[in-house]
Amino acid sequence: MTKTIELIEKLKDQSIELSLAGENLLYKGPSIALGAETIAEIERHKPDLMAYLRLQSVEHIIIEKKGAGDFTQIYRPCRISEVVGNESAKKIIARVFNDNRIPQSFLFHGLSGTGKTTMARIIEMGLNCQQGPTCEPCCKCAYCRSIIDRRGNLAVREINAVEKLKDELLTILQEIDAYGFGGIIEGNRKSVFLVDECHGLTQEQAQLFLKYVEDAHEDNYFIFCTTAFEKVLPTLRDRCIFQIEFSRVPVREILRLLRGICLQEQIEPDEEVLRKIAEEASGKPRVAVNKLQQSYYAGNLKRRTMQE
Repeated sequence: MTKTIELIEKLKDQSIELSLAGENLLYKGPSIALGAETIAEIERHKPDLMAYLRLQSVEHIIIEKKGAGDFTQIYRPCRISEVVGNESAKKIIARVFNDNRIPQSFLFHGLSGTGKTTMARIIEMGLNCQQGPTCEPCCKCAYCRSIIDRRGNLAVREINAVEKLKDELLTILQEIDAYGFGGIIEGNRKSVFLVDECHGLTQEQAQLFLKYVEDAHEDNYFIFCTTAFEKVLPTLRDRCIFQIEFSRVPVREILRLLRGICLQEQIEPDEEVLRKIAEEASGKPRVAVNKLQQSYYAGNLKRRTMQE
């Protein structure tokens, strides 16, 4: 798709305009620019030019491809602007970063797959990004890449309270109590502790967290995520400065995401197939992206081969 965009920009520089008329590609411009060689180049790239223009005519989100792997990994949002749906949550997070008054504790709750952990990792990156603090991390500096690529990072600790063994979790908390947050080893880094499925914390574990949340050092941040808000210890809920609910994402927003991925992957965006995927995802972007990849490999969507 990059070559297609480069060609369109080249044609624009020559005052050549492209447009669609049904199944036809129209182009107009100065006769001196529309020579035989230029027309031949347009005709050679015609399928790709039409696919690009067709996609531009419908609403889609601009999302950056990050590395290689499954779609859910390489297209996981790392900036507020890449997140679809949950506008209220996005506004809150953007506001606290813009005002540089980021609270030290969050509680994100809602259905699985609606963006809680994704938003938590945007905060993780935003706090320590070389261009930060920002809700639009660069996604390229060493710190951002360590979060995106899931490499070890001393300034961040992530645990799943349901999967983590009781003794193992207590050991982590005791280490923090004895030696401080791991992030201090890296200098002036902000340290982030992300607890996924925090409703799985035992009474004893939750009480330990209360101690750290209540007396948090100015460079320490806690983000709790849960799919069972009502099961979270009430005192822990009350100590979190921001409690933000994540809801199902509307079909139209999921369609924007799927179209954006199709644009990056040079996949012909069959609107009927994309709509079916978006509707079957039940408001969960992660499920939709998974289904998009499955549909592509099942042959329901086709990738455009760039023509030289």
